[in-house]
Amino acid sequence: MLNDGQTIPNIKCKGGYEIDLVAIDPNHPRTGKYHIECHVATSAGFRKLKLGKFDAELHQVAQRKSIERSKLDFFIKQKFGSEAVADELEKYGFKKGKYKKVIVAWDWDEVVRRMPPSGNTLMQIPKVA
Repeated sequence: MLNDGQTIPNIKCKGGYEIDLVAIDPNHPRTGKYHIECHVATSAGFRKLKLGKFDAELHQVAQRKSIERSKLDFFIKQKFGSEAVADELEKYGFKKGKYKKVIVAWDWDEVVRRMPPSGNTLMQIPKVA
């Protein structure tokens, strides 16, 4: 996807939002822009990205936070769909609809594998054994 690109990690946004990583391919600066979000969990029960509706209220409950963050809808609404994130990306030259959205995860449910999210790319973290 990207070799020798320029990256900026952990960009803070208004309202407590954060962008995990942006990357720009210097060979294709207009079309090679990526907003990358990662789903990494140490607990086996939360490693897979799952379908399901994200609930912002339940996300505030400590015991439910990991469950809500393991839903594909969390990434679509909170990580990619937030106005605060879009505003911050604009400061880096990322115009709406003119960059690729990537979710990097250990694994995902079979349903997610068969129906990749519209406008998003799923990438799997290689298994280390």
